[in-house]
Amino acid sequence: MSKLEQERQIATVLIVDDDLSVRVLTRRMLAETYRVLQAETVEQALELVAHDTIDLVLLDVVMAGTNGFEGCRRIKAGAKGYLPVLLLSGLVAHEALMTGLEAGADDFLNKPISQSELSLRVAAFIKIRVQGLLIQKQLRELRELVVLKDDLVDLLVHDLRSPLTAVTCSFRILEAKATEPEMQEDIRIGIAATQQVLSLAEDLLSVRLLESGALAPALTLCSPLEVVEAAVASLRTLAIQSGVKVSVNGPKDLRVRLDRKLVVRAVENLLGNAVKYTRDGVELSVTAEGEGAVIDVADRGSGIPDAFKPGLFEKFGSVEARSGSTRCGVGLGLYMVRMVAMAHGGNVSVADRVGGGAQFRLTLSGQEQTQ
Repeated sequence: MSKLEQERQIATVLIVDDDLSVRVLTRRMLAETYRVLQAETVEQALELVAHDTIDLVLLDVVMAGTNGFEGCRRIKAGAKGYLPVLLLSGLVAHEALMTGLEAGADDFLNKPISQSELSLRVAAFIKIRVQGLLIQKQLRELRELVVLKDDLVDLLVHDLRSPLTAVTCSFRILEAKATEPEMQEDIRIGIAATQQVLSLAEDLLSVRLLESGALAPALTLCSPLEVVEAAVASLRTLAIQSGVKVSVNGPKDLRVRLDRKLVVRAVENLLGNAVKYTRDGVELSVTAEGEGAVIDVADRGSGIPDAFKPGLFEKFGSVEARSGSTRCGVGLGLYMVRMVAMAHGGNVSVADRVGGGAQFRLTLSGQEQTQ
């Protein structure tokens, strides 16, 4: 246990009352269990709250100068984090109770104070205070971990790009020189695997930047059909190797404001997912919707069970295999599609396709997401 943790085992209670006898009596009730400080006025209490570590305040309502209600407001306003304030009063009127609660008081204790009631109330609120401090500490640590994770993602993607690109280029050179079919197939497998790792790294970076708001879509007037065709072209080799026919249709003259690079990547993820889980062809279609567009990616695969659809686009969402007939996988691909859709003020969804299979729908509003 650290020195700080050892010190925090003894909670500090601040008694604020202009009656010395009440302060002395209350202190005697608590001194065996807690570190007890005293203040005669609200101003003295505010000084102690600002410069000492106070875990709970016992505050008299009726005092000369600033009364307990106003004092409670000021103490709560100046506190760092949650600081319980218990008002001490002989007033039992409903109006006084409401005034205290409106001032931020956590509870009331009636005078004359019962030692057993005082001990129980103070212990309960000290426990809440300690738990609150623990949660704050955990949140700080979590934020630090998130920053470290983001830095690691940036470093990972940055450091992976160059060697993966070099490996891919080397494979391409070998592919051009290879004469034996078996060797050519091995090289193609190597290229595909390298591209898969590179795509994952790019997805990691894009997701992080989209989540943090650091990657705002650069909207330009584009042809959604050409964007879809670009995605298909990048996965043509995968489709051919998988024996999957890919068809594209849509209006050639449609123009929509979108971030071409992000949308191409999103469509690649949808198409790659469809190619992986079907052998009967994938159909991509583009239709106009208002100022935006809808991109559908439909396959004749095994489909997606209803139970898995709600979480399919969550980070690391998955669909588990059952009896070898259901899609399976865990990753960022579909989550990245969702982030791209949201950045464009749109959404992504999945539905059962008539006749079997799944149909993914990417909707782009033509407008950047508003905060």
